Parts: sequence; structure tokens; C-alpha cells
Amino acid sequence: MCQWQVRQQLLLALPQVREAVDLVVDPPGRAPGRMTLTTYHSAKGREFDVVILPGLINKHVPYWGRYGIGEAELRIARRNFYVALTRAREEVVLLSGSFFTDAWSTPRCTGPSIFVTDILGPDGSA
Repeated sequence: MCQWQVRQQLLLALPQVREAVDLVVDPPGRAPGRMTLTTYHSAKGREFDVVILPGLINKHVPYWGRYGIGEAELRIARRNFYVALTRAREEVVLLSGSFFTDAWSTPRCTGPSIFVTDILGPDGSA
């Protein structure tokens, strides 16, 4: 059942991803072709018109590792996410899902990142 959900969600998400990338690559009134790829850490102190945060899937953001995540690590991850989220001047695009594929190509259904749930609520409607 999880693999069916994976395919279904991926197909539903592709148009949204394309639309978000098109808006960032060629925003109205701007010269086309400029995009900055950065990490949460290196974005600190910088600002962008639009920020896209991909991969917001539980156990990836925040990363749980092999043995879970401790309270101190969760606080640090939450602070880094906040830094990334607040780099946008105009718009933030959160790309989330409910699964990820592990190193053995097995889909793992874990749900959206707890950080996304904090922002949008459990039903994703804000």
C-alpha cells in the first residue's frame, strides 16, 4: 500500500514542484536564470525574494539518524529550520510529503516534517 501512495503523491506533487521552480527561476519582472542553492547554515544573514525548502519529510527534516533524535538536536534542527524559513522577503515554498526512499530503495512512510505540521497544523491548512 505504501508504494501506491508513493506513486500517487509523487504524481500529484510534480505540477506543484514545476510551478514553484518556474516562479523562482523566472519571477515576473526579473532577469531569468538566477537561482541560488544553499544550505540552512550558509543562508544565515542572507535574504532572498523566494525561498524553496524541499524534502520536508519526517525523519529527514529534522534528521533522526539511526537511533532517533535527542531533545538538544531537535532544538538545533528547529532553530536551523527557522533560519532557513525566515530568509524569504516575499514567499516561502514548503515542499513536503509523507514518505522517503531509504538507501535500499524502500519507501518509508513517515509523514510530513514535524516542522511543517507546526506551521500548517495537522491537516495542512494553516
